[in-house]
Amino acid sequence: MVKKLYKHEFLSLLRWLIPVDLGCLLMAAISRLALFLGDSTPERIIKALTGVFFGLSVFAMFIIGYVVVIRRFYTNLLKNEGYFTHTIPVKTSTHINCKIICGLLFIVVNFIVAILSLLIIGAGTGIWPQIWDAFKKAMKLAADSAGAVNFTVYVIETVLIMLFGLLLFLQQVYASMAMGQRMKSKAGGAVLWYFIFYVIMQVSNSFLILGENAVVTSTGLSPVELTHTMLGISLGVQIIWNVIYYVITRVQLSRHLNLE
Repeated sequence: MVKKLYKHEFLSLLRWLIPVDLGCLLMAAISRLALFLGDSTPERIIKALTGVFFGLSVFAMFIIGYVVVIRRFYTNLLKNEGYFTHTIPVKTSTHINCKIICGLLFIVVNFIVAILSLLIIGAGTGIWPQIWDAFKKAMKLAADSAGAVNFTVYVIETVLIMLFGLLLFLQQVYASMAMGQRMKSKAGGAVLWYFIFYVIMQVSNSFLILGENAVVTSTGLSPVELTHTMLGISLGVQIIWNVIYYVITRVQLSRHLNLE
């Protein structure tokens, strides 16, 4: 049953993922072809327009990706469809895990498509070999400065921070919608709770920054140790907030909801 649940969720998101991502890649190919045009005024206008439309297509891809993932959570768990969903013999946490994993995968794929689209535009121009060489030199310099082990840990910490950062927004929205179900105006309640969560996070982050500054000024940490400390604190805070939002969503969905 769990495999079927993940399969159904993945296919539901895939129906949106394929046309949106293909549209972005197509716009990248058109923009690349436009670069072969000459320098006449009409041709310059065409190249400029294709560049603008490509940028808009990438932006739209990310927006649509988040909207689709959030809408899927709402319609599948909190609207009329939720009556059927909650009768499936799996735990509430399984439903949430499915939404989180498939949604995060959906967004990560969008990032990969964005990179591929940039590679398409730069194909044959010679710019990517130059960027790659500069990147390798920068990475080698950083690795030599911090040490291979420390640099590897830096990369792992940074990747984890990025992933948990992407996940944090989704979980904050999920928790807001789950809390909003307890209010008369569910949409208004979700917006209100999102604002409340946002304010709480900003206040806590302000105290965190003050604490980090205190660590910097009061300890004799080396630059390497200080970097690990700062990245570790940032990662830890993101994990804590993700856990908090997960628990809120799970508790609310485990109760009897007044579904729309």
